[in-house]
Formats: sequence, C-alpha cells, structure tokens
Amino acid sequence: MNRKKILNVNYNINLETLCLFLFLCYPLIKHIFAYVFHILNLDTQMEVFPILLVYIPVFVLIKKSRKIPMDFIAILFFVIMFYLITRLIHPEYGFWYDRKYYGAWEYVIKPINGIYIYLFIRLITNVENAEKALKISSYIMLIYYLYVLLDAMKRGYWVNFDYKGNIIHLDYDLTFGYNVLFFFLISCSQFLKNKKNIDFIYSFLGLTMIILGGSRGPLLGIFVYFLLNIITKIIKDKNSKNYINILKIFIFGLIGLLFLYLSWDNILNFLIKMNPASRTLNMIINGNIADDNGRNLIWKAAIDMIRENPFGYGMMGSRPVLYYLNDVGHPHQLFLEILIDFGVFFGGFFIFAFLYNIYKEFNRVDNEWHDILIIFIARASHLLISGTFWHVFAFWGILAVLKNAKKS
Repeated sequence: MNRKKILNVNYNINLETLCLFLFLCYPLIKHIFAYVFHILNLDTQMEVFPILLVYIPVFVLIKKSRKIPMDFIAILFFVIMFYLITRLIHPEYGFWYDRKYYGAWEYVIKPINGIYIYLFIRLITNVENAEKALKISSYIMLIYYLYVLLDAMKRGYWVNFDYKGNIIHLDYDLTFGYNVLFFFLISCSQFLKNKKNIDFIYSFLGLTMIILGGSRGPLLGIFVYFLLNIITKIIKDKNSKNYINILKIFIFGLIGLLFLYLSWDNILNFLIKMNPASRTLNMIINGNIADDNGRNLIWKAAIDMIRENPFGYGMMGSRPVLYYLNDVGHPHQLFLEILIDFGVFFGGFFIFAFLYNIYKEFNRVDNEWHDILIIFIARASHLLISGTFWHVFAFWGILAVLKNAKKS
C-alpha cells in the first residue's frame, strides 16, 4: 500500500513537470507538427494536435490527483463572460474580436494563450517540479530559438503574420527577443544559484540572441531581473550586515561597464556584421534607441479614453480607438489597459491589489517560489512599455506564482 502510494506521488510529480514543460515548449512542438504536416501536404497552421499533446498530460494529472484549481476555472469563466457581455453591449467590437491574428480567440481564449499558464503553474504542488520544468525547457528552447535566428539570418528576413493573418516578410521580429528573454532569465537564475558553466553558456547565448535578433524591449526585463536580485540580496543581508557580496557585484559591474565603454565601437561593429538587420543594433547606431516609436501619442489617446469614460470600455476596449494608431490596438501600457477595460474603480482596485501582493511576496525572500517570481516579474516588465496583459503569459504567471507562494 505504501509502495503504491509512493509510486502515485512520483507519477504525479513527473506529470507536473511534464505539463509545464510541454506548455513552455509549445512553439517548438507547433513547429515540429507544422513540419510534419507540410511533408504530408496537410494544413501547417492546424493546431489541434499540438494543443492536444500539451493537454493530454494535464487531463491525466487531474484525473489521477482528482484535483483541479478552481481559481483557474473562476478566472477562465470570468474572462469568457467578460468577453460575451462586452460583445453583447458593444457589437461594434466584432471586427476587432474576430480578427484572425489579434482577435479574442487567437490572442486570448485559445487554450495555449497566456492566461492558461495559470493552470499549469497552479497544478504544481512542489516548487522543485516547476524549477525542473523551467530548467529543461530553457535548455531546449534556447537551442530552438538559435535555430530560428540562424534561419532568419540565412533567409535574409523574418516570416510573420499581419493583423489579418496574412504571411509577411520583415527585417526584424518584435516578438523574438521577448520569446528568448524568458528562457534567458531562467538560465541566469540557474547560473546564479548553481554556478555551473553550462548555465553561463546558455545565459550568454540567450543574451547574444536578444541583441542580434530582438528589439530593445527585452533589455528592460534584463535590467529589472538583476535589479530585483540585488534588492533580494540586500534584504537577505540586512540583518547580518554582510554587504561584501553586494560590493563585489557593484565593483564587477563597474568594471564590466568600463570595458563595455572602451570596447563599444568594436563590439557594435562585430555584432552588426553578424546580423545587419538587427533592430536594436541599428537603433543604437542611428542614435534613436530612446525614441518612443509613437508611444506618447498612443498613451495620450489612452488617457483621453479613460477621462471620457472612467467606467470602462469592456474587454479589449481600447482596440476600436487605438487601432487607428497601431494595428494591434492596445495601449502598450499595462495599467492604462486595465483602467480602459475595467474602469477606474475596479481597474484601480485590481492594480492596487496586484502591486501590493507582489510587494508582499517579494519581501518574503526565503519563500521557495521567490526566484521564480522574480523571473516572471522581469519577463512581464515589458508590459510597462509594450504588449497586452490579455496575451502575455508572464502576467498570468505572476498571478499563479503569487497564489502558490502564499500556500508555501
């Protein structure tokens, strides 16, 4: 009886790791299925089978443990009802909801979008299972994204989709750097924790890919990640007054910045030769790395929307207005989007609760979920200047990690 119980526990633990691992590796899984479908002359955009592959272990785990996170069911129910009610009240939103690429199904409700990572994290009962899934997925996905980058550099352009779902060719891919960022942060976390050469190599690989193939946005996530780690170190050492390690980090940081300053031109020329189409490098060379790319105009329009209707516009309510300023139609700012969708009262309350819980859990530096929380916060930080919380998985990941952290 005891042996059977132990086997069941191990079985569940393995499934927990497998579920999160498959979710994080979905881009690779989808790519493999698309390649196979291409060989078989089938529709390469068909996602039923890769999604099923991700969810079969979830169904088995839920059946085996006889538990399903009811908070996830509540969130999913709320999102769907919010969508249906908004659509009923605002039928004019139909065009933006039904868009093939940025629409409600493709960007929010489809079972592989950002909101669903909440389920995969809440299914984890042991933080070690989450860490294992993150670690293994980072090793695999960084190699996969290296292949994607090299393929784009060889081809001379990136393949992407416009807001109508049409295939287009671009000089750069805005999402590439953000996709790499999450797995880069995992490798950094592993290196800081275990000091293994393999993790340093993967960290260096991730950073190089972000610079060569990504936009400037992921640089904010990198800055936030290391800043939060320094703050964590300060909090931990507050009682013992042991600031030697912090001083070492500061000194090595200064040395690194000095080296970067002295070698900047040579490094920049070398990198631009590797990928002349790099958006970040070209913005640095052209001196417009700090340009807002129209953000101020978008943010001003978003603020005007809030002033005109402080009660909120409903789910994805910014699209009908901001669409005429950018194709995606969202404000490129987390808090503005929340206030537009939910209104000043409910949106303001959620923002306060969200930030308060992050602050509260972050200060519990000895909590076993602390390192993972930092990774998700850093990955989600770009929502301050870009993206939409409805789609970005790191936002929903923060909510799930906060929930797990409270129970640990």
